[in-house]
Amino acid sequence: MINCDNQLSTKPRRQIGDAVLATFNQPTYSGDTVLTLDDYQSRYESISLERSPNGVLLVRLHTDGGPFVMTRPAHNELSQVFYDIAADRDNRVVVLTGTGSSFSDILDSAGLSGDKTTPRGWDHVQWSAERILTGIMDIDVPVITAINGPLTIHPCWPFVGDVMLCSEDTVIQDSTHFAAGRVPGDGNNIVWEMLMGLNRSRYFLLTGQRISAQEALSLGLVSEVLPLENLLPRALEFANQFAEIGDVTLRATRRALTFELRRRVRADIGHGLAIEGLAYIDNPPVTP
Repeated sequence: MINCDNQLSTKPRRQIGDAVLATFNQPTYSGDTVLTLDDYQSRYESISLERSPNGVLLVRLHTDGGPFVMTRPAHNELSQVFYDIAADRDNRVVVLTGTGSSFSDILDSAGLSGDKTTPRGWDHVQWSAERILTGIMDIDVPVITAINGPLTIHPCWPFVGDVMLCSEDTVIQDSTHFAAGRVPGDGNNIVWEMLMGLNRSRYFLLTGQRISAQEALSLGLVSEVLPLENLLPRALEFANQFAEIGDVTLRATRRALTFELRRRVRADIGHGLAIEGLAYIDNPPVTP
């Protein structure tokens, strides 16, 4: 049974560094699935994975069992975990959430530092950033996102979920791009335009606007605003309801409902990240 508490106990996991794929064990093969949960459940230091018998996978971001901190290893883990989830066809519904009082609101600037002003340095940034968004888009089953508080660090990728829920104290902002001297070309330029429209998305990205939970509801960014203690139970209620549907219908519905978003992401994210890198190399921000 999935734990509905908003905290995690800590246990050691193998940390994923820059060479993400090189350190992985060889997968096992079982029936129609490329990976089994045992192949990847313990790979991630910052991502807890727990699946119920009916195929509902709970994906929880955390740092040492507390609120998630965006570090370089955590960023690398996000660039791989969704591909593992997508390759495991025993995952029938995915619930994505954070831990404690924030979803993704803490940035380890020093830990994310490195030489990004060379072609090789930016190549890694572009590779990993592109894989986060394309990876979650490759998940072929319904994704329910439960935003458990402020989401201000790389906020676009959780919003490709099919059902969006948030807690009452949620705040949504892109704090790490234009407001910090960077081009928002990592998918923020795609996702927000599709969700809010051209003018609203440009205002959001250029001004550093902070969108409250109720504003997100009125804009259609989320469908329900809930007290924090009710957020994950509500997400799991939807997940268990969806899990009663047949596998092929679940997968085909996800593909049908995300077709245009997938097309835009695949077509445009490389260009966005390339021009983000050009601007970064021309004038590196003070904060890396």
